[in-house]
Amino acid sequence: MMLHSALTEADGLLLGASSMSQLNMNLECVTDPQPLPADVLAAMNNVYSITKPGAFAYWRGYSKCMPNRLSLHQGADYVAKKKRS
Repeated sequence: MMLHSALTEADGLLLGASSMSQLNMNLECVTDPQPLPADVLAAMNNVYSITKPGAFAYWRGYSKCMPNRLSLHQGADYVAKKKRS
């Protein structure tokens, strides 16, 4: 995340863990990031290029002060719930 994304040092990152050892491992990855192997990065970039045309913003809870928020895509979960109702 820290090396292969649009994140900057000014951005926040949420970490989760189910144990202290997992939290320590996650913190180490953030504080001392290592590049992904070239083949893994290439595979991820390939998948993204295939899915990018249909991708939507990950977040779904748009702020009321966001311009045009009602016209923005609400995400797959929102659409699936509307169809089930």
